[in-house]
Amino acid sequence: MQPKSSTTYSLSKSNHKWTKFKQSNLKVASYFKELGQYAKAQKIKGCSTILKISDDGRFKNNWRCKDPLCPVCNWRKSVRNRIQVHQLLATESQQFPDMTYLFLTLTVKNVVGEDLKSELEIMGAAVSRMFQYKVLKESTMGYIRTTEVTINHGEPVITYHPHMHLLIMANKRYFSKQHNFYQTNDQLSNLWCRALRWQGAEKLVVNMTNLQLKCNK
Repeated sequence: MQPKSSTTYSLSKSNHKWTKFKQSNLKVASYFKELGQYAKAQKIKGCSTILKISDDGRFKNNWRCKDPLCPVCNWRKSVRNRIQVHQLLATESQQFPDMTYLFLTLTVKNVVGEDLKSELEIMGAAVSRMFQYKVLKESTMGYIRTTEVTINHGEPVITYHPHMHLLIMANKRYFSKQHNFYQTNDQLSNLWCRALRWQGAEKLVVNMTNLQLKCNK
């Protein structure tokens, strides 16, 4: 149930992104309305329509629809996850001073809507499989994975671009020439495509803070 009344506060555009995400929220609600899903549309539309901000600038006791397609809920979830990751990294850095962090992006070619779910399942299994390979298992300790899907509105069919972002805890000597941890671009590409059980890959850009790896089916 949505709150009947509350105290509202003005939000500075420089400090809050709520307005942008609320506008996207209303668009999503309108799409469901056009599809005839009126209850779902109304629920999403009512998300965070009244804001309460505490003295320290945080949102407080705001009604959220918690729909997985709601831009406002996804934004707030991403903020919460980011805070949790920062806290985790601070703790892990103290416990494992000999480890460093690398960012890895894994992608495949665009797929149509009917194939998106199965493609994400394939990618998820491939990531797990990839980090069981000896060359990565010996040089990494673990990772945090998130999934992102972007929409391509090109003609004649709308397609979706699934990709996975990984924050990897790796040995600090990963790039050292004195150890055999480091993998070349081609080697990493082969590992990703091997994990996907597919042949061929585009070139990838690799540096100490950003690993980008693509395999085009």
